[in-house]
Amino acid sequence: MATIKDVSANAGVSSATVSHVINNTRFVSDEVRERILNSIKELDYHPNAIARSLRMGKSNTIGVVVPNTRNPYFTELTWKIEQIASKKNYSVIICNTENLAEKEKFYINVLAQKQVDGIVFITCSNYADSTDMLLSSKIPFVVVDKEIDNALNCDTVLVNEEKGAQLAVEHLIELGHKRIACITGGSNDQITSLKRKNGYILAMKENRLNINEDYIVEGDFLMPSGYVAGMKLFNMDNKPTAIFAFNDLMAIGALKAANECGLSVPQDVSVVGYDDIEISSYSIPPLTTVNQNKDKVAKSIFNTLLKMMNNKIASNSKVEIIPKLIVRKTTAVCPDRE
Repeated sequence: MATIKDVSANAGVSSATVSHVINNTRFVSDEVRERILNSIKELDYHPNAIARSLRMGKSNTIGVVVPNTRNPYFTELTWKIEQIASKKNYSVIICNTENLAEKEKFYINVLAQKQVDGIVFITCSNYADSTDMLLSSKIPFVVVDKEIDNALNCDTVLVNEEKGAQLAVEHLIELGHKRIACITGGSNDQITSLKRKNGYILAMKENRLNINEDYIVEGDFLMPSGYVAGMKLFNMDNKPTAIFAFNDLMAIGALKAANECGLSVPQDVSVVGYDDIEISSYSIPPLTTVNQNKDKVAKSIFNTLLKMMNNKIASNSKVEIIPKLIVRKTTAVCPDRE
């Protein structure tokens, strides 16, 4: 592997001059610059990125910590962040925590050791230790989908999850549904699930509809749990006429359950998901869902982090994004509408 000394010897200049050309830190004549660039190409020289980052105090790398790459929403959002970062000459390290506190802390420590310029911290849980580690690392970071105490001076990007859930349930109510079930994303330590459940409850109460606790079935944001929950709901004597699943994967699982139970969607039962992942428009029937505007979320995340990296200080800003309902073919007027 060629070194900077090999390039300097081949070009007949000092190593310092080669460094100035690579880093564009001092004027070098066009003739000398061309000679050096030709030597770099001829010897297939690649600068040591780690050494360069130590000299410059910047790695042009950011870390993105996500709760579960099995969930396409996070995969699609991370892809959009990477695309934006790439245009700004930043590389991206993706860390999958599987919603585990220890893995969150582990990856924050790994990213700190790799001297990344900034961290995007996306979490569905409320582990205080992870936030404390981010603060103590002194690395600029943005927290996504988690409310942070203003006293901690953190920048956040949030989607109004409660509003999104309200939109989903109110759509079903407008279609005449009263027996509306929901498939949650887990226990109450899951921030995203709790917010969407609050939105479901609020919409039901505001419309003076009874909340049947048997209709609130726990899932885990993955497709099999939506299928299991759907089978449970569709085998009830007084089965619901509509289901709001807290993400698209569980909604698609519920569609499979409906089919196996001999129910037609949306004629017999309506189903709404959340996230508007790419596959939701290709399900059979295409899924009615809540769109979180991933493009805007990704841009807000990167722009907020870039501002922090440039200023080296948090501004305690909060960007809130309002989701919207996408109506497709899995919802219809309630079959027993009075």
